[in-house]
Amino acid sequence: MTGSTNRSRSWFILIALLAGTLPVLSAQPHPASRVDRIDRLIGSYLAAEDNEKRQIEIVSRLFMLGEKAIVRVERLEEETRTRVEAYLKKTAGKPGELLKEERKRRKAEWRRARNLRKAIYMEIVINAFRENDEKKMSEYVYPGQYGHLKKSGKRAVEGALMLMQGENHHSYNCYRNRAWQVVADVCDRTHIKELKKILGTATVDGEIRLGAACALGALGDCSAVEPLVVSWVSKFQKSDKNDPDRDAYITRIFELYHRSRQYEKAIFYCRKYIEQIEIMLANPPDKKPDKKPNKKAVKGLRDTLARWSYNCACCYVLDRNIARGYAMLAKSLKYDREAEKTLALLKKDGELKNLFSDQGFERWFKAAKQGKYHDQPPPIPDRRDSE
Repeated sequence: MTGSTNRSRSWFILIALLAGTLPVLSAQPHPASRVDRIDRLIGSYLAAEDNEKRQIEIVSRLFMLGEKAIVRVERLEEETRTRVEAYLKKTAGKPGELLKEERKRRKAEWRRARNLRKAIYMEIVINAFRENDEKKMSEYVYPGQYGHLKKSGKRAVEGALMLMQGENHHSYNCYRNRAWQVVADVCDRTHIKELKKILGTATVDGEIRLGAACALGALGDCSAVEPLVVSWVSKFQKSDKNDPDRDAYITRIFELYHRSRQYEKAIFYCRKYIEQIEIMLANPPDKKPDKKPNKKAVKGLRDTLARWSYNCACCYVLDRNIARGYAMLAKSLKYDREAEKTLALLKKDGELKNLFSDQGFERWFKAAKQGKYHDQPPPIPDRRDSE
């Protein structure tokens, strides 16, 4: 009788739990509930083959469920591949329309599972971009910026390379041009062949090709950088000072060397351009005996000088030439109409982290906030002077 009573009580508790009439003892979900959610999301993704927006939303939700979700997606593709390959091998050479349709159906099943794995690998990379965007850091590009993705191993590597190759969803296009930054930080020389393949693909966008060249340069292979530099140098030399694309030509050359981490060459072109801007600023347009200088043109030249001096400062600091880094940064701030805003954001720029660790930086920064832009950190005040 006692056993029967206990069994009745157990069934009552189980039914009550299922009905939701008993209080939940823990706020943490039971491990099985997470697995169920993952499986439901995977099923929804596979069913939403023709709804790209829905698939991207599901992939983001799967990614938020962590490592367990990624492992489950990987296992799904592996199991599907094994099952489909076994079926194809078993039915190889057998005729029949039904078998043909079944083979087609199973291949499509494998393709969907593979696309899901690709999508979640790309989501690892895209999530890092989103985090940067939320911190308003997307305008900064510096070595090691995405180094934390190394902990994701081959997943981040494959995700970044697939993103560059234009795999899967078109809605990821806004991130494709930035994928090279992750490649440069997480890949190694074993991936040079894949990058060269991307570079040689005729259908690849120009910006992607530029990114592939920069990533190759960052990995120590500059064979793709130099031909691009030669073409842009030729365009720059043929242009005159009134050419509206002149700034774009030199920007391309600088970016190629800067992003491929050839800082000495980047500095060379940066300095050459700064010298030209300074000459133009000393002799601004319309500066004639009977005319005043064109204020709009002068303002534009000063802005350009501020921007390029800042770029040059970053390259000096990355090249560990701290003294010249200070001097160029001071020049940039002198011409910067928004110097206070620049200073407020200065410490967020990862390219200048070698400067931040310099023992004189805080003195220099304090003086700069007071509008005193020194070429070098001011000396430590003598205590006797303060007394």
